[in-house]
Amino acid sequence: MKKNLANFLIRYKLLIIPLVPLLFVFTVLVLVFSSGNDNTQNQFTLPSPTVTTNPPNQTQSNQETGREDEVEPEDVADAQREVLSDGNIKYTKLSTNPSRPEIIITNNGGYPLFKRLVLPPNNNLVLSGFTKLYGQAKWVFKGSKFYGLDMKTHIYENYGLALVIDPKTDKVLEQHTFYPMKVEEYIKKYGDDIPDQP
Repeated sequence: MKKNLANFLIRYKLLIIPLVPLLFVFTVLVLVFSSGNDNTQNQFTLPSPTVTTNPPNQTQSNQETGREDEVEPEDVADAQREVLSDGNIKYTKLSTNPSRPEIIITNNGGYPLFKRLVLPPNNNLVLSGFTKLYGQAKWVFKGSKFYGLDMKTHIYENYGLALVIDPKTDKVLEQHTFYPMKVEEYIKKYGDDIPDQP
């Protein structure tokens, strides 16, 4: 048996030698991509943490900032467009709650700076799913001007994520994504639903 294997290797060495590096690369790729899918128990897609700490301003293009993920046309289809005083563009469109629209704010290059997603009542997003991934939020504010005083807003400033939560059900009512910023800046720019804190 050993002689057969040795004869096979000698006879086909010109074919086997180039295949060894390819097999190695294939094995590495399989290991890399399979290790990234260990969180298959999550039933929802979470916003990816971003390492960029300075948002692009309205004069920077996406090429200058190295960002490729512009707002897709279908994300702003049927949305009301408004140019803000700072040159950014605000898109407002109907959500599953007719009294609470979804909002996307972009720079003039089309890169999203802020998104407010209003979730339908039957959604399956819960706070515990986010805490498994991101840990406990450093900032939690009680009350919502829209949803009521019992609700809470959890802000993950380093990840650019804020969640409006119903603490009785653990359900996420709204998901806000934004460039990572200090909580004070987030509240000043986008925290109009957070009541004044004592």
